[in-house]
Amino acid sequence: MASSVRIQTYNRPSEKANLLISEGISSWTFNYGNTYRFSVNTNWVYPITLKSNNNLINGDLAYTTVANGDGNLYVQKLSAHFVSPLNSNLGNYYLYVPLFTAEEVLFNKAEALAMQEKHDDAIALLNLLIPKRVKNYNANTHNLTQAKILSHYAGADIKTGVVNAVLDLKRIEFVHEGLRWLDILRLRMKVEHPVADIAITGQFNT
Repeated sequence: MASSVRIQTYNRPSEKANLLISEGISSWTFNYGNTYRFSVNTNWVYPITLKSNNNLINGDLAYTTVANGDGNLYVQKLSAHFVSPLNSNLGNYYLYVPLFTAEEVLFNKAEALAMQEKHDDAIALLNLLIPKRVKNYNANTHNLTQAKILSHYAGADIKTGVVNAVLDLKRIEFVHEGLRWLDILRLRMKVEHPVADIAITGQFNT
């Protein structure tokens, strides 16, 4: 599927995976990837998405990205349509934004199963998504197993490893959409913000 078609499909109301969609005026798709402030850094994107960076799946994920000149990426996922009054070249860009998707349901259930230590059930759910997100999918190479997860998250027990696998795949699936922040608050995750040669750390205890 061409990248332009994938982008249009992501927020299409007819896409069955989109359970709740909202429309709003926004030029998000044109401005988001052009600045350091609104892009995502390759330092965390590549370890999750690329085989060459020894990612969890051992394969390149098929997300469409655009790079700016600062080594940052914008993941293309929304397409806008321009609406203008008759006899005018002025108007507004409108976006359909998925607010709740089947993928979020899958990740929520997988995390719940992992927390209940139903590890194989959680992994089976993640393996439903992987064929649709990895390039040149091969089940023997790309599907997750307990052994693969324990190897990737060295030193973690299987419960922690499966939860981390869910959160890492969820992180890239919903990049730019704000769900990671909710996970950080909910799980009280430690956050580090590198600034030049300084590392600023914070613990969110809410």
